[in-house]
Amino acid sequence: MALLGRVIFLRSTARPPALAIARGSSGQPDRKNSPVIVPVELNNFQGGLSASWELDVFGGTRRRVQAATADATAAEENHRDVLVILLGDVGRVYAQLRGFQRRLEIANKNINTQQDTLI
Repeated sequence: MALLGRVIFLRSTARPPALAIARGSSGQPDRKNSPVIVPVELNNFQGGLSASWELDVFGGTRRRVQAATADATAAEENHRDVLVILLGDVGRVYAQLRGFQRRLEIANKNINTQQDTLI
């Protein structure tokens, strides 16, 4: 917060850039050598373009790019492996559940048959 206050203070006390131009007046002997300073506001626009490159003499950059691509491919394949394992587990558990439901139905039928036999 103190930094923000300092920035605001510095912006409020800053003056716009000015250019002093000295001008002499002719025809009046008492102001002959007295310069007049006139502030002039300038807008300075600069632009530039910079480009650089690195020579890949021994193929280090190319190998790093290939390694990064291989890492990304490996991560994608690991994701697919996890999905296959998950779907396999879901299928196995579903089959077990259906098996238990079928056993429960058979057990209930046996109970009903035995109760009918006793009566």
